[in-house]
Amino acid sequence: MHAPTEEQAAFRRAAVELLEAPRGVIKSTAGAGCGKTTALKGAALDCRKAGASRLLVLAFSKNLVTDLQATFGDVAAVRTFNSLAFEWARNSITGRNVGQIYAAHVIEAFDLNSKKLPIDHVHFAKVIIGVLSNYCYSSNREISRHHIPSWVQDPVVGDLAAKYAQVLFNALRPGAKTRLNLPHDVYVKAWQLDGCNGLSAFDQVYMDEANDATDVMLSCLAFARRACYVGDAGQQIFSFRGSKDAMLKVPGRQYPLTLSFRFGPQIANLANEILSKKTTPPPITLRGMAGKAGRIGPVPSKEPHTRLFRTNTGVIRDALVLGDMAESYAITGDTSDIREKIYSTYALMRNSSREARHPAYAFFKTHDDLAQWAASNPLSEIGLIYDLARDYSERERDLDKILSNRHPPNNPRIQLMTCIRAKGREFNNVVVRDDFRTRSTSGFRPPSPTQLDDELNLLYVAVTRARYCVELQPEF
Repeated sequence: MHAPTEEQAAFRRAAVELLEAPRGVIKSTAGAGCGKTTALKGAALDCRKAGASRLLVLAFSKNLVTDLQATFGDVAAVRTFNSLAFEWARNSITGRNVGQIYAAHVIEAFDLNSKKLPIDHVHFAKVIIGVLSNYCYSSNREISRHHIPSWVQDPVVGDLAAKYAQVLFNALRPGAKTRLNLPHDVYVKAWQLDGCNGLSAFDQVYMDEANDATDVMLSCLAFARRACYVGDAGQQIFSFRGSKDAMLKVPGRQYPLTLSFRFGPQIANLANEILSKKTTPPPITLRGMAGKAGRIGPVPSKEPHTRLFRTNTGVIRDALVLGDMAESYAITGDTSDIREKIYSTYALMRNSSREARHPAYAFFKTHDDLAQWAASNPLSEIGLIYDLARDYSERERDLDKILSNRHPPNNPRIQLMTCIRAKGREFNNVVVRDDFRTRSTSGFRPPSPTQLDDELNLLYVAVTRARYCVELQPEF
């Protein structure tokens, strides 16, 4: 490891000092490329030298676990919240599949078709799922009106759905006798309610990317004796999943990291400019490495680069064009889910509802049903997919071939991925495509400050993936 900066050294010393306290929290607000993981590993190494034997790093996904485990080696265990909770739940879920539930499952479980409801049974089932999701992301012990989605206007519908959601949670949680899938969020919530068995056994717990922690995750971490949070408020891009910036919510001594090792001053200045437009700009100013190459402008036409998109449909549209041009490209990430959704869309366009296999399409019986819903929800994933399928109505086989992704080139000149897939990664040259929604140039103006903040965070993540060159196509 390189010698730590003064900022990193201060954080590492604080982590060692924390071992002397019975309980406590320290935090490090860090910019993109500022060595968050390096600081965490340094803290873990220093704590091991100081006598700590059980250290835990918490990551958000299996992919990040693999990367972080390679970094930390045997210094610390690397786990996800899901894996810890699933280990606790494993013995009580024999015979059940783990996976998402949809409106069709809820309708069948409660036999909603036979009940008199204030709204149609499909929409009521979706309200129930919305209440359940909000509850599972929360730190609360019981479901209440607080968990009713904001888009539910009728209080009678909301109150009734909350009662159904409580019954549904009890029927889904580990140990329940049911054939229904066990959603990941449900067993994590059940683990939290049970006291997060195992967390208090660690001498210190490190939370990487704490900017994306949900309230239930923060509640789980309260069971750890000592915790170190590291995160970047500008990279909070999972608010749609209930994430809350732990750097703002959790009290603790603050140790900022502001010097980015990834890029030079030009890219750092662009990142700061993007975040300055948020309703609450971050408390730190990102600094680029002096003398390090980096620029804002067009990527040379033949130069290898990564294209970042806000949406999966943006990725697919570019893939079609690049394929037609016989360009060398590859899509990064699992495309099986969106492939099934596109197949279901084409099936409904042929009015073959039986072939629309994706559960999200279960209640569209005809092309007209889908078209009307897409017209009312044009910015939803289903709405965007419908527009894609309509624009390429004669190219279903081409889309299926693209999304099958069976034989990607070994060294493609162009990588295509969503911004969410790119989080935590870095590339030499980045082209930020124009499907971001920060201004009306993309046909959309976020109607609220919160939504605008979310869009600016996405754009910040995209531009800060680059080491050398950023081509920024959306205006902001």
